[in-house]
Amino acid sequence: MNFIIFNKNLFQKSFAILTFFTLTFLFSGNLSAQTKQKTPVKKSTAKTDLPKITQVDEITVKELFKPNAENPRPLLVNFWATWCVPCREEFPDLVKIDEEFKGKIDFITISLDDLAELNREVPQFLVEMKAKMPAYLLYTSNENEVIGAISKDWSGGLPFTVLYNEKREVVFTKQGKINPEILTATIKNMVESPVTAVKVIQRPANYTVNKDSQSYKKGIEDAKKDIAERKYVIHSFGFSPGSSPESREKLTQKYNIQFDWHGCSFGDSEEEYWTAYNETSIAEIKRKFGDNVLEPRYE
Repeated sequence: MNFIIFNKNLFQKSFAILTFFTLTFLFSGNLSAQTKQKTPVKKSTAKTDLPKITQVDEITVKELFKPNAENPRPLLVNFWATWCVPCREEFPDLVKIDEEFKGKIDFITISLDDLAELNREVPQFLVEMKAKMPAYLLYTSNENEVIGAISKDWSGGLPFTVLYNEKREVVFTKQGKINPEILTATIKNMVESPVTAVKVIQRPANYTVNKDSQSYKKGIEDAKKDIAERKYVIHSFGFSPGSSPESREKLTQKYNIQFDWHGCSFGDSEEEYWTAYNETSIAEIKRKFGDNVLEPRYE
């Protein structure tokens, strides 16, 4: 009898212990569930943080290539796509070039991805690359028309990079991955190469030159050759250089413009040659640096 009572007590104690742990487990589970429910879920901001990609077609894409009349600068354009492995591989170099020449050139990227990627893969990739240049997606049913309008050197392969000068004349093209050193050097030559010299000719105000003469034509030709090499030269003759040392130094420091004085007299053919040369150079200098950069004297 005592044995039965002992076992009954043991059963009761065991049942009580089991009940305690069961309730504890259930309570703990409910508490954990309540805690998870009360914890605010952090919403993803990925979509709101994505850069805006502007859609263009064969008509609107042409607007991107028009020069800025108020601030003409070279334009660098890269055509790419997220599915293009070489495009993805070269993109970090393009981002570095954009950072290096920020404010000196205009740089845009044009994706040829499917329209469905306008707000997905394209902006996500640009975020990953930390790309800050304006981005567009070209969606057109006539890609050949766009390709032909961009460059005769482009057969449609990707990536394709083209560099234009301020007048939107093609300076550099590359179908396939760029060589960043070559492209960087090309851009530097456009935006950082120094202007070698600017000099002013002096002659009587009533002096007329024969613009049909060979000397005059040769002056224009030589000036254009120097301009093509980013050399801007105006030659000065007379009893004085035509400007004060302070003003010449100021122009030299600001625009790398220099003045050179040749002395006094010369013949009519030389007059025609240097007049044509100077007029050509002055026109280009004013176009590039502004109308108030210099004012030639004729006296």
